[in-house]
Amino acid sequence: MQFAPLFQNTYNMNEDAFNMVPFAPTAPTISSYTSDGQLVVINSMGDLSKNVDIPIRATVGVTGSYVITASDLNGLTGSCIILEDLLTGKKTNLLVNTTDTFNISDTTNAARFILHISAPLLVNSQSFAPDCNAGSDGKLIASASGIGPWTYVW
Repeated sequence: MQFAPLFQNTYNMNEDAFNMVPFAPTAPTISSYTSDGQLVVINSMGDLSKNVDIPIRATVGVTGSYVITASDLNGLTGSCIILEDLLTGKKTNLLVNTTDTFNISDTTNAARFILHISAPLLVNSQSFAPDCNAGSDGKLIASASGIGPWTYVW
C-alpha cells in the first residue's frame, strides 16, 4: 500500500498492479482489494485524510503456519496501524509488533485480514513560562486535528 494525494482509491492501471498467479503453485501470495473490489498486489491510495479499512487476502499452496511482516511504515507517522485476523479475531498493532504469525489452509480464497489505518493525528502545542519562578500564570495550549475524540491528561 502507498498513499499520495494524487492517487485514486479505485483501481488505476498507472498506479496499481493486479494480483498475479505465482510461477510455483505452492508459493504464498498476499494481496489487497481496492475500494472498487479489484484484487491487487500494489494498492495506491489517495491522501490518508480519513480512516481506511483494507481487506487483505493471503493464499497459499500448502496448509501451514505463515508470517506477515510489515515494513516501511515511516510514511504513516501519527497513524494507528492494526492488522485484524477475521478468522481468529486477533488484532496486531503493527507499530508495536511488525510481524503476525497465522495458520492458513491451502483452500482459502476470501480476505482473511483487514488492515485498519487511521488518519494521522496531528498535535500542536505551545508553552508559555510563568512570569517568575514561583508564578502560576504559565500555560500550555494543545490542540489536535484529525479524527477525534481526544483525551488530554495533565
